[in-house]
Amino acid sequence: MKRKRVIQLSSIAIFFISTLLSAEEITLSDNFESGMDKWDKPSSSAVKIIDEELTNKTKYAVEVAFKEKDIEEFILSFRLKLLKKTSNENGHFAIRINRGIGKWALYLTTSSDKAKIMSMFYENGEKKALNRKTFAISMPVDKFMDIKIICNNDEYKLTIGKEIFLLGTAPGKGGFSLGSYRQPFAIDDLKIVYAKP
Repeated sequence: MKRKRVIQLSSIAIFFISTLLSAEEITLSDNFESGMDKWDKPSSSAVKIIDEELTNKTKYAVEVAFKEKDIEEFILSFRLKLLKKTSNENGHFAIRINRGIGKWALYLTTSSDKAKIMSMFYENGEKKALNRKTFAISMPVDKFMDIKIICNNDEYKLTIGKEIFLLGTAPGKGGFSLGSYRQPFAIDDLKIVYAKP
């Protein structure tokens, strides 16, 4: 019995060591002091670095993708400020996460009287979203909020301040992007800890 237990423990130890050796953990912090060297060219010139913050102060649709496209599990955190709108229209701040087999779309939507989180998964080649979830939330305007996303095989979780939203699981690998439509924003103190094969 003892020998069987030792073999089982050895197998578990070998599994964890091989997992650690097969993926490299990388920590990257971006305070936008050196511009946008860690990001692809934005979809619009409305995306700017102002006072060491990544911003879109317009209502126009923008998207900017992180340069690394081979991210496995990760923890992404940043401070987000939703700026006052230039018009009284519904809008959103978006985070899109590619997992190889499809994409997660996470929207922080705002209207004149309420705010909500919408989470959807789109399989490659499909137009209809799967695993759709919606949560009501209080999102202050012109005040920084702490955002944290945990994304791995076992969980896909969003934290805004002290509120936690369980969104599912997110196996696979890929890149991510940030953007907005009719919702100006500012981002600061971005940090990502991720596994790279």
